[in-house]
This record gives sequence, structure tokens and C-alpha cells, in this order.
Amino acid sequence: MYASRLKWKKSERATNGGSVQHWTLRRSMRGKKGAAAAGGAAAGGKASHSPAPAAAKPAKRNSIVNTVRKSLGRSKKSAPAAAPAGDNDITVSETLIGGGLKGVEVIDNTSGARVKVAYHGGNLCSYRATDGKEKLFHSKKAKTDMSKPLRGGVPVVFPQFGAGPLSQHGFARTSMWTLCDGELAPRMEDGMVHLAMSLKSNKETMKQWPFKFELVHHIRFGPKELETSMNIINRDSKPFDFQALLHTYLKFKNINQATIEGLEGLRYVDKLEYVVPGEPRQVWVEKSNKLKVASEVDNIYYNAENAPIVITSPADNSRVEIHMALCRGDEMTDCDAVMWNPGTGKGNRMADFSMPEWQSMLCIEPGCASRTEVCQPGETWTVTQNIKFGRISKYGVRNA
Repeated sequence: MYASRLKWKKSERATNGGSVQHWTLRRSMRGKKGAAAAGGAAAGGKASHSPAPAAAKPAKRNSIVNTVRKSLGRSKKSAPAAAPAGDNDITVSETLIGGGLKGVEVIDNTSGARVKVAYHGGNLCSYRATDGKEKLFHSKKAKTDMSKPLRGGVPVVFPQFGAGPLSQHGFARTSMWTLCDGELAPRMEDGMVHLAMSLKSNKETMKQWPFKFELVHHIRFGPKELETSMNIINRDSKPFDFQALLHTYLKFKNINQATIEGLEGLRYVDKLEYVVPGEPRQVWVEKSNKLKVASEVDNIYYNAENAPIVITSPADNSRVEIHMALCRGDEMTDCDAVMWNPGTGKGNRMADFSMPEWQSMLCIEPGCASRTEVCQPGETWTVTQNIKFGRISKYGVRNA
């Protein structure tokens, strides 16, 4: 197990509609005392959790939160403008995704790392690290005719999670986004490539949801690291309720052989459990420190901002480390983490998902899913995830 020290940097960039805040996460690792308990249990299995006490409160936040707040406080000084990328630093070009979906490809010419982002849904549908391997799952049956959200990548869930008065997971993942220009145009900064996609309220969104808003999906990537932050900005004169997630599909050779660490002790609800209409879901406490995915899983974990989630996959000799945060302005608040895999049953029933593919992916989704939050006029909320991709040496040492 590892503990982490997080340092955050906030910058504000001018846009036509005002200013957009962007948080950048930095991390250094240090060992944590105590050996991990042997063995594991299947995610969602009753052997791996126990009911939360009726009077249980969220776990007390550790020093990471104080570090974040101090870093944000120090970063309120105006940040220097990013140096424009040189002609040879990055390549930006339009591309077709899946043969029919228009998007943009941005390449780091030094490391060879690259991303592809679709205009449809603003979906970050591909990230290839410096080793040339794809890190994000994309279904072979994904619809690329804009008839459905793209099955894979990083779909944006807003302003609704799951079913409700709007379409499933809201309209953001089926709306047309634009590549930001000006100060948010693709560029090289601090050794990472930066780009951003934007969605603003329009006639189509107002028909479904009568609020003025702006979403800005910041994407940063390097040789072995991917970070995305979504700003939720209220451009209206009245507050609105919302839910939001970065619905990240991670790719693995065989998720059955992988272990998921970092969720032990967190409270969660199992969405697969039957609930009597009108009754609240049972809240459990995760007791396993080494979860495994053996079948369908759909859990919402609370307070996942306090520790990294680490996925170790022997099948492809990979280690994925995820940090996440949900911020209201400068203040860090409770961040949910959804863990989802359709398994054989649901996977076989999905038209845009081939049955064996469930073994090749796992969704870890940071944001706000267990509740709704209120965004006041002029306010900005931000969902952030930082994902670092590494390998496991033959001696079992986890290399970043």
C-alpha cells in the first residue's frame, strides 16, 4: 500500500463568457506502514463488506485535504501565461474515430503519447501512452453514427446520473462539444500537453433543462499520465441542482485477474441489490483491501478523495493508480467513486457491447452520483481525476 502527498495548482484563464478555473494535481509517493492483508474477495460480494452502523459518519479527512487547501490558497496569485507550443512540440489534427465520428487528435511529438477526443459528447475516447498501448477501453460495437453515446473512453455524465427526467446520464455525453482556442488551445505546459473541450447551454439543452451553464473538460497528458478536470459553471441568474461524473473506461487484458486496492473502509451502496420502492439502499462498509471483479458490479463508494485507488493487473503486467477530487470553488468536498462492470449477463444484453468485452474493462468514475449538489449563479464546481499508468517488475516492485 502507498500513501500520497498531493499538491494542487489552480489557474484561471479568460474565456468569452468569463473565467475558467483549472486544477492541476501533483503527487509524490512514500511508503505506508503495515502490510496488506492476504487474500481478497469479489467486488460487491457479502464476504467483502458489512453493514454500516446506523449512526456512522463519513471517515475523518486526513492531512491530504489540508495540503490541498494550502496549495490552493498559495496558488491564488496570478499564474504566468503558458508559453506557446513550438512547431515541433505537438501535432493537432482532425480525425475520424471508429470510421465515422469526427474528432481531434493531439500528439506529443517528443514522447509519442497521444489522445483522441470526439466532438460528439466531448468524449476522450483514446489515450496511448509512450509505449504505444491504448489505456482506455473502447467497445468494438460502439456506435459512431451519433445515435448513441460512445461506449468507451471518458463519457461526461451531466446533469443527471442514471435514470430520471432526462435521458440516461444526462445530455452532455450526446451533445456536440467544441475544441477550445485562445488561452485554452492545445499547448505544451509543465512537460504535459494541455487541451480543453467546451459545451455551453444552447437551444437544444434549454429544451431539456432550463438553465444556462458551461462545461469545460480540461485534458492533460504525458508519457504515462492522464489527468482530466471538468469545470461545471453556472452562467444563469438562478441556482441549479446537478450530478456529474467522469465515466472512465479503463482497459485491461483480463479484469478477472486484477486486484483493486484503496477502497477498504469506505462506505458504499450496491446498486444491484433489490430495494423496496421508497426505501433507502443499505449502506455497507468495504472490508476487503484486495477486491476482485468476477461478475457484474455497480457500487457507489463515498469519500473516495482520501486515498488512491490502485488496480494491479498481472495479465498485462500493469499498475494503474487513480486520485480524484470534487471541489466547490477552492474547497474540496466529498467525492464519490462509482465502480462498474456489466459482467456477462448485462454485457450480453447491451447492443453496443460484445459479451466477452466485459473482461477487458473496468469503470472507475469520480464525481457526484450518490446525491445532487447545488451550483449557485457564477459558481464553479470541478471534478478531477489523475491516472498514472505503470508496470510491475518481475520482482513484484510496482514501478510508476
